[in-house]
Amino acid sequence: MAGNALLHAAALLDELQVGRGMRIADFGAGRTAHIAFPAARLVGSEGIVYAIDIHPDSLVMIDGHRKLHAQTNLESVRGNIERYGGVPLPSSSVDLVFIVSTLWQARNHADIAKEAWRLVRPGGRLAVVDWHRETAHPVAPPVQLRVDQRAIDPAFTHAGWRLVRDIAPSPWHWGRVYAS
Repeated sequence: MAGNALLHAAALLDELQVGRGMRIADFGAGRTAHIAFPAARLVGSEGIVYAIDIHPDSLVMIDGHRKLHAQTNLESVRGNIERYGGVPLPSSSVDLVFIVSTLWQARNHADIAKEAWRLVRPGGRLAVVDWHRETAHPVAPPVQLRVDQRAIDPAFTHAGWRLVRDIAPSPWHWGRVYAS
């Protein structure tokens, strides 16, 4: 997928040890579901990946790609990640949530953190990746919209998340891994 030029999904999934049988939610999957499709290949038929987005056009694109490639362990889900209970999945139903290049577009980081907490089973994890504030890449969002990784900690720790480690997913992105 084209997104690999900026953020190599396979390397990120390897870093998070995504493997067979896992249940994963990709918050703000977008039209390409850049993380969800390679994750679905890794989790195999025993696992499932939920590509979650609020925009119907994104879900149509995801579904078309999913059907074209007969990807049966990926489901597109219309959900509002910025609202507690806004994703129509059961509580404690996933092992890992990805929030990749999404926080810069969001207003309500606290409720995103709470919704991720609601969906992750005890012992599960959360990977947050977004743009460095100082990135000069031409496709990066406007600087005033970018989120500093340290600035998200209060919202996520208040929701119950424990920071485990920082990761460097690309020269243009920062990453944080949290545990429930």
